[in-house]
Amino acid sequence: MLSGGQRIATRTLISTVPSSPNPIVEQFGLASVRGRLECDATLAVKGCERVWATGDCAQIPMPGGEPCPPTAQHAIRQAKVLAANIVADQSGARRRTFAFKGLGKLGALGHHRAVAELPGGITVEGVAAWLMWRGIYWVKLPGAGRKTRVAISWLSDMMLASHPVQLNLGGTRGATQAHYEAGEIVFEEGDAGDSLLMILSGQVEVIKRVGSELQQIRTLGPGEYFGEMALLGRQPRSATTRALSALDLLVLPGSDFAALTSSLGEFRGEFEQIARSRAESDAARAGVERAEPDLTRAAPRPAESDAAHAAPDSPGA
Repeated sequence: MLSGGQRIATRTLISTVPSSPNPIVEQFGLASVRGRLECDATLAVKGCERVWATGDCAQIPMPGGEPCPPTAQHAIRQAKVLAANIVADQSGARRRTFAFKGLGKLGALGHHRAVAELPGGITVEGVAAWLMWRGIYWVKLPGAGRKTRVAISWLSDMMLASHPVQLNLGGTRGATQAHYEAGEIVFEEGDAGDSLLMILSGQVEVIKRVGSELQQIRTLGPGEYFGEMALLGRQPRSATTRALSALDLLVLPGSDFAALTSSLGEFRGEFEQIARSRAESDAARAGVERAEPDLTRAAPRPAESDAAHAAPDSPGA
């Protein structure tokens, strides 16, 4: 979504986001430029006595007048100047000015490729820049033992293919948000499920296959949720859901849902009651007989489905 309200439909988004200072800096009420504290060449904040700033939160001029970029090579040298100036203020000596211009820039691109800009405007790219990038970081590693281990690891990576030995798939990732454009399928009937979805904005239709035809069971809007039947009964999704408009969802992983239902009996009871009501209503609308869903199989390991309803009135639901 552009600032002018224009929406660009895409499945691939490439974003370049620069570093930014902590928003708390703006609450200080001090002189600032684009969220950074405005400093002079001695790293003192303008308009203040004995207030200093350094690093990403400071707008510090370089000898040419342009502000320092938020890089480690500048921040390290700023800290040394700042420490010297604090001591100078205590002893009445003259302050130092920050005069570092930078040693160049390096950026790794992956696949043994990188780009570099050296002092004097010299540019390097490709494998040579990548070796330069690796070499500089290796030199800065502390200790001979660590340097040796890292060098061996890097050399083996260059000669041997990557070999994943562990995939940590068991951890929870917490609630996340998902976006779908009109016409996109959220999930299909028969899919395995692993989360509960709540609608933040937009509409979704619930579709069920009756014989050889697809029949719309209902439409859902903001504040309603779907996916709880499979989470409770460890069943496949019993219907297909499709976005009717631009759709924003809050996605709660099944592991988190299971933790809530296993520790909060009332929370689980509300969902079970709604799931039974939904199953009966879906069967009636589809014109077929359907047995009551088996919710007794639910365990701390959940799956997801497509049943949907407004959130229960109990607190925290």
